[in-house]
Amino acid sequence: MKKSLVIEAPVFARRLALPRAQQGECWQAIAQLPQVFGRPHVHSGISIRKLTHRAYEFRAHLDLRFIFLDQPDGLYVRFLGNHDEVRKEIRSGKYD
Repeated sequence: MKKSLVIEAPVFARRLALPRAQQGECWQAIAQLPQVFGRPHVHSGISIRKLTHRAYEFRAHLDLRFIFLDQPDGLYVRFLGNHDEVRKEIRSGKYD
């Protein structure tokens, strides 16, 4: 069963600052997430990886990653940033 997808407001704000080509790649990656999450043998190209017991990341673009949470009622996309920004966000403790 696919979970619903919730994209939180800060992700939209960050996405709007990206060049149009990167915006398209981000939307394509987000669209794939509900179909491929929880199916590890499906090759999706978005490279889902567990970061903490609650948080995961997936690739949006060559140098951009999303952080999302797997909750019982859906997948919550919370953050968009480069590799260093994702590491800093995880170290902040918000996802423990």
